[in-house]
Amino acid sequence: MIELMNQAMERYDDAFFKIDKVEQTENDLSVTLSLYKDVRGITAGRYHQWLITCRGVQESSLNLQNTFFYVKQLQDHPVLFKYHKPFFMIEGPIQAYKNSSVYGKLLIELQTFAQNYGSSAFAAEFLPDLETYTDEWVYLTNGPQEILDIYTQVFETESMKVTASPYGCFYSDTGQEQILLFGPSHYVVAERFEVNLLEL
Repeated sequence: MIELMNQAMERYDDAFFKIDKVEQTENDLSVTLSLYKDVRGITAGRYHQWLITCRGVQESSLNLQNTFFYVKQLQDHPVLFKYHKPFFMIEGPIQAYKNSSVYGKLLIELQTFAQNYGSSAFAAEFLPDLETYTDEWVYLTNGPQEILDIYTQVFETESMKVTASPYGCFYSDTGQEQILLFGPSHYVVAERFEVNLLEL
């Protein structure tokens, strides 16, 4: 699906994607998506139109006021990590560097959290980085809010604080549910997607 849409996008220099309509029925969501022609900022026709049926929708965040210029599909960990969430760069005081008490607690908490989502390699993705530090602070990891919460709680037990700043990267891995992404923050999480090219 994504490859076909990307090919259509590459075929035209003046094209952009836009969601025309979204309809919801029980657990399903129907998204009508068009590839429009742009002439000096004015919509001047439609190249292609697709009906994307999202089956078994778990969550969605679509803003019909926005135009979406690309579509990307990912497979992520179930529930919490299957869709784009804001990521944070997580740092701590230099006292945390190679602190076996802190790292041990983080490992336990991350592994416990990962068990809920059936991912054995999950915890290792968010363990502290041992390479980046200065005289005042240590870079720990990048992660979404749930990982930041774990770090914050563990550091509080050691009377330390973490600092977090927005980070423009998103976690992705292999999972069972899929996500259809429209730009950096609008998504549909569902069990499967069906795509049909509509006649114009």
